[in-house]
Amino acid sequence: LDDDHNQMLCAQDLIKYADYSLTPMVCQRVAHGYGHKVRSSCNNNNNNGMDYRQFIHFIMCEEDKSSVKSVHYWFRVLDIDDDGVLSPFELELFFSQQAAKIKQLCGHLLEFEDILVRLNDMIAPKIPFQFTMRDIKKSKMGHVFFDTISNIVKFASHQENDVEAIHEMRNTPHKTDWDRFVEQEYQALTDKDDNDDDDDDHDHDDW
Repeated sequence: LDDDHNQMLCAQDLIKYADYSLTPMVCQRVAHGYGHKVRSSCNNNNNNGMDYRQFIHFIMCEEDKSSVKSVHYWFRVLDIDDDGVLSPFELELFFSQQAAKIKQLCGHLLEFEDILVRLNDMIAPKIPFQFTMRDIKKSKMGHVFFDTISNIVKFASHQENDVEAIHEMRNTPHKTDWDRFVEQEYQALTDKDDNDDDDDDHDHDDW
């Protein structure tokens, strides 16, 4: 991601994360440090970047949205006015970019009003359509809630009711989303190494 090798990631760098799965507005908020309880001096000075430690924190919160820390992180990212409530206005600002990406990719327009009703049914907030951190944690559905607003790939997976993912979760209830992410990345690296070795063998055969 760090193409200029300055040891910092700005929003333009972060947009490439996980095959461009995040929206520009989310990347801006994350890169500016809004997910952290206390924003760093670097972020406050508008350097518009995150260092390696902040990036690791981001990955852990992005790949395991079921954890309490992750709920806190993503709530702060989306809570633009910092009033402790995610309002329809705030959610629509973020989802508008998500909807635009979906329309560009598949030509299907998702109405925010329909998504909002779905989120309200999912979380069942104490005050309808006003989502607090307590509401989201109580529902145990924070991962779907935040993916719907911020991550197009994971949103699509939830929409399709990924049978394989559900089967995996039922068979390994002791594992967290982070455990599964690490295993997938390790397997991907292993497969890549195996493919590279096969290519090397073919090169030797040619000689």
